[in-house]
Amino acid sequence: MSAGLTEPPLTFEAYMAWEAEQPERHEFFAGEVVAITGARATHNTIAGNVFLLLKQSLRGTPCRIFFADMKLHVASADASFYPDVFVSCDPRDRTPDAELVQRHPQLVVEVLSDSTAASTGRQCSHTAPFAEGDRGQGGGHRPSAANAIRTAQATARRCRRAAGVRGRPRGAR
Repeated sequence: MSAGLTEPPLTFEAYMAWEAEQPERHEFFAGEVVAITGARATHNTIAGNVFLLLKQSLRGTPCRIFFADMKLHVASADASFYPDVFVSCDPRDRTPDAELVQRHPQLVVEVLSDSTAASTGRQCSHTAPFAEGDRGQGGGHRPSAANAIRTAQATARRCRRAAGVRGRPRGAR
């Protein structure tokens, strides 16, 4: 009886080289590559609203907000993925090496549908290093939309204070 041959897990560097040649996007989790599917209109509306809120709140700061198509690499989780929205205020994410991959997020927002929230294993584990506080009513794994917005607003205030920006950005209520 002989053991079957298995391929060694893909390295992050090999994944980056391979994905650059692909017509569609893929996420990377500990050596595994997963194709990304399209999102529904509701998903994009929620993510777009969070993006706009952050964009308005962070005006005048060194922070940049990314929406859906920017890759984020989390070395400690051996993962690379495309968050719905994320914020980076770190100068290391402004170097030429960071044009394709950001590595130092301040905030990561993932919009979860009922189907993706049900599968909190590998698919959602990449966001665990960024999880803060509230996990929603009843101890579930999805924070409410109101709590996500409050977290985003608090992060924006911290980023603005850290950058020495006073007052509200133009156009903010």
